[in-house]
Amino acid sequence: MDTIAFKSKVNYVIGNVHYIFLCTTRAFRLNSIKLIKWPTRAEYRSITLQFSFPYAIGSVDSTFIRIRKPLKKYNVYTNRKKFCAVTLQAVSKPNLEFIDVSTGYPSSMHDASVFAHSQLGRNLSILLEGTPFVLLGDSAYGLTTTLMKPYPDNGRLDETEKNFNRVLSQNRYAVERSFSLLKRKWRRLRYLDMLLLNRIPDVILTACCLHNYIIQRGDVQPEDQYREDDEENDDEEEERDSDNSTTAGKQIRNRIKYLLMSFYYISESNCNTI
Repeated sequence: MDTIAFKSKVNYVIGNVHYIFLCTTRAFRLNSIKLIKWPTRAEYRSITLQFSFPYAIGSVDSTFIRIRKPLKKYNVYTNRKKFCAVTLQAVSKPNLEFIDVSTGYPSSMHDASVFAHSQLGRNLSILLEGTPFVLLGDSAYGLTTTLMKPYPDNGRLDETEKNFNRVLSQNRYAVERSFSLLKRKWRRLRYLDMLLLNRIPDVILTACCLHNYIIQRGDVQPEDQYREDDEENDDEEEERDSDNSTTAGKQIRNRIKYLLMSFYYISESNCNTI
């Protein structure tokens, strides 16, 4: 076989493999609802029992997925960390399973903007209408009746507010652990060397589906668990505080802080008794 014929055959094989890869990831994306499912209303109560934060059914956050510098509009995909990426937003349960995923947004967008443009952000009030359940977010998100965020730390927080922030942070940690597991298990997400921007969400959603699949099968190994020094989870720590808070959201947050404080005093009393 001459050199030209051999190269032609190799390129043909590589082309077929790439085509199969793109078709497979597109199929996963189109069928992702089978593996990444928003819980039914009947399941809300059993999920919130997995949290130590009242009425929580999930923690929401975003992470950056690094990509090759796009040929066009690369400045839109360049974030404050000065690298190109798309944003992955997800909601996680305490067992690290995703119940909602949205991706493909340029990483220059603020987390609150990503949430507002996502299907979840547009429909959350409907999904939780008539229930006391909420999602947990960090200070980048707006405070609403369906999404709780910490009290701004202005140096004058009282004990009830400090306790609220502490408990919320402990419970919101689940989504960061989910991102860490996702990137440690599917290491290609640390850098996607792809020119087809419209196909990048397919690859990310495929990894999220496989992430849920191994969790549902109980195949997560101890070495796959979150490590505090995992630098891939440091991307969003510098998000500025969003002051988009509703009056009704503040009222619910205040009620929950006193509820949490009553739990705190009860547990302290039990400890002293023992």
